[in-house]
Amino acid sequence: MGAIRAAALAALFFMAGSGLAAQLVEVPRSGSEFWIPLGSVFVPGLGQYMHGAPWPGVAYSAVTIGGYALASQGNAALSAPRDGDDQLAFEGLHLAFTAGALSAWDAFHRAMPALRRVDKYALYEPDEDLGDLLTAPLDLRFLGRWTTWVDLAFTAGVTAYVLSEDGDGVRYPPFRANDAAFAASLSLNAAVGEEALFRGWLLPMLTQKLGGRFWLANMLQAGLFGLGHPQAGPFAVVIGGGAVYSGWLTRRNGWSVREAIFQHSWYDVAVVTASLLRDDRGLITLAPITIRF
Repeated sequence: MGAIRAAALAALFFMAGSGLAAQLVEVPRSGSEFWIPLGSVFVPGLGQYMHGAPWPGVAYSAVTIGGYALASQGNAALSAPRDGDDQLAFEGLHLAFTAGALSAWDAFHRAMPALRRVDKYALYEPDEDLGDLLTAPLDLRFLGRWTTWVDLAFTAGVTAYVLSEDGDGVRYPPFRANDAAFAASLSLNAAVGEEALFRGWLLPMLTQKLGGRFWLANMLQAGLFGLGHPQAGPFAVVIGGGAVYSGWLTRRNGWSVREAIFQHSWYDVAVVTASLLRDDRGLITLAPITIRF
């Protein structure tokens, strides 16, 4: 009887210990790789609330609400507005999108420790936070990399093309301080938000889901990125090609998106500024007659 009791006690201790160990091993929340980040795009802060980080969630939600409030102050539907109120409204919508993109990126990264414990994303270890992403456009150390100069050469070509567009018979409105602020804000929002969403979340997630087939995942995210720019028309194909390069660069940098953000932001600064300099919707000259809108 003593032996039986000892065996029973040992079995109970083993079962209790196994249960305790199971509780100590954090398992990924269902949907951590795709559904929670995707939901965070549309409801910024959702992923943070679900991962037990309410204050960052409140911050993302508040920025989104503020962005929509700004969007109500003018015509946010214009793609390259010149009026200050319309520019503020446009950037209000852009700010709301960026909050959702960063909320998705942040939610994905918060789940990463638990995902690695179940043998996922073993090679995905970027050590960067939100501050690293926001300061990337001003990190001039990237100018010491040949990969940055490849992108800058492409940027110069596109900018030259925009500036060389035929403008016979057109007087362009002057480039004002609000235009410079608009170009800077748009570029920062687009670079940080889009790189975080497409290369910081979508690309590694697709690579994992596709069994490590990086180039297939890269082409998929680039295709989605190009489709997300319908206003560019046929040039969306070129934008998708740039996304392929950014995806390759991100993996090359240990899945860090900082260099891609640097390149993306300065591309947008140059191209948006050139577009505004050649914008003729506010002032058109026909012979000696000037028509103001």
